[in-house]
Amino acid sequence: VYTPQNFADADITGAELVYAKYFGKVGFTLNYTIINSKVNSPKIVADSVSASNTTVFKNQKRPLQGQSDNVLNLSLLYKNDASKMFIQLAYEYIGKTLSQVYPNFGYDYYQQPQSFLSLSGEKALSHHFTFFGKFNNLLNTPTTSKINNLTVGRDIYKASFNLGIRYSN
Repeated sequence: VYTPQNFADADITGAELVYAKYFGKVGFTLNYTIINSKVNSPKIVADSVSASNTTVFKNQKRPLQGQSDNVLNLSLLYKNDASKMFIQLAYEYIGKTLSQVYPNFGYDYYQQPQSFLSLSGEKALSHHFTFFGKFNNLLNTPTTSKINNLTVGRDIYKASFNLGIRYSN
């Protein structure tokens, strides 16, 4: 049984850059975050039992669980108020992420970097009705988990889409 623990010497530093600009009806947004997080946590050293038959622990530096080292979002936008239309092409990059902390030294699970592309849009049909469409994961990006260089999981999510008409009063 592995119990979540808080450690006293965790550090996190980072920076975020945000930019948005419209050139008439066409716009561009950028959001980039870089984060360096680290914590020392005691881990079991595999195949190491001391002379007194007790488990040997060694501190391991690692990032905080769930914290990506880089996140990038880019969007190309088209907004036409006269025709009541909005379209967005969005790209997202998520860097390497510690997904699971394993109790043994050197065996944490890392989700590998991912890139996503999506397209969404909507067009007002009348005062109450709007046609919309959302197309996600156009790159068919899999979610891959590794321990060191060993792939331990690969989930594949195909592109998906929603089309519909929305009513608002």
